[in-house]
Amino acid sequence: MPTLVVRRSIAAPPAEVFDWLADVRNYAAAPAVFKAVWVRPADDGADGSYGVGAVREVTTAIGWFREEIVALDPGRSLEYRIRASIPPVDHRHGSVVVTPAVTGDGADVAWTTDADLRIPVLGRLAAPVLGPALKTGFGAILRTCDQQLTRR
Repeated sequence: MPTLVVRRSIAAPPAEVFDWLADVRNYAAAPAVFKAVWVRPADDGADGSYGVGAVREVTTAIGWFREEIVALDPGRSLEYRIRASIPPVDHRHGSVVVTPAVTGDGADVAWTTDADLRIPVLGRLAAPVLGPALKTGFGAILRTCDQQLTRR
């Protein structure tokens, strides 16, 4: 699967958008996300922290993913790697980048992932479905973030 980038503009302050997206527990409010939890705090030991070394688990309609935060630019970006999953994936890169909106107030978000299913034959057959499924899932999380932060 080629690298996938999902973008959305959200009419809320960039710092609030980043904080919402960085806390995996918020994802459970999105359709097709059944569970989203922290299973290990960041290396700095902060409880529930989304810093480097933190591990999160997300269970969705398309699978279960254990992800580790591997880089963090607070308020702007985080990078993660899928360390285990069902179905198994070869995950090369994942990131969420939040910047001030180019037009108007608010934030622009770019959620990027680069992964392939690690199942011979079936992985190649499922590749045309994986990209759209991930795009729909990331889009639903971004839409939920938008709705929750702009409803106030």
